[in-house]
Amino acid sequence: MKTKLGAIVGATLLSLSAAIMSNAAVAATITINSTAPTWGPTVGGSSVVLNSTNGSFLDVRWGTSIGSGQSGLGFDPANPPSASVPTDTLFNLGTLRHYNNPIASGSAASSAQLSLSTSIAGAVPASQTFSFNFLIDETLNALPCAYPSATPCADRITFQ
Repeated sequence: MKTKLGAIVGATLLSLSAAIMSNAAVAATITINSTAPTWGPTVGGSSVVLNSTNGSFLDVRWGTSIGSGQSGLGFDPANPPSASVPTDTLFNLGTLRHYNNPIASGSAASSAQLSLSTSIAGAVPASQTFSFNFLIDETLNALPCAYPSATPCADRITFQ
């Protein structure tokens, strides 16, 4: 009986120890020191402009403008300043923006690549680059709309 009780107590202590250690790991944080976007390459499009700035957004623009400017995508990194986040949680790397402007037929890009170089203290390796390919279905911004929206007509941007 003592052996069985000892085994139960030992197993319970081992379980509590594992639970405490796993809670300590959940409470750990990482620090996102920087996120730097870079656009390119694109597929298709005329008059493509890579890595121009628009306020805090870094852009890629394409197309022959019909009055309002080129269409495009922009990314505004959330960091700097650096931010500490708990491990095992979602965190914001930045904001993606789409610029939907009327452009001449045949001048749209069909895809664009966004690379995000990050520096994350506590990650292994600390510096990493993540690349995302976006597929672009540029509409003519005229009725009937393939993708109805508040102001005709939405384009469709998807992850490849």
